[in-house]
Amino acid sequence: MDVRIGGIYALGRIASDSRQDHPQVMEVLTAHVREHPPGPLTVSPR
Repeated sequence: MDVRIGGIYALGRIASDSRQDHPQVMEVLTAHVREHPPGPLTVSPR
């Protein structure tokens, strides 16, 4: 999990630093989100 988060932050930095690479980085990030959706949300009892 830590490696994935680090990769996401690194891609975000590349996207913000390089206008030329921004579209490709967004494609990679959206593909990751499509392939690894978050799990179901749980509500804690109060």
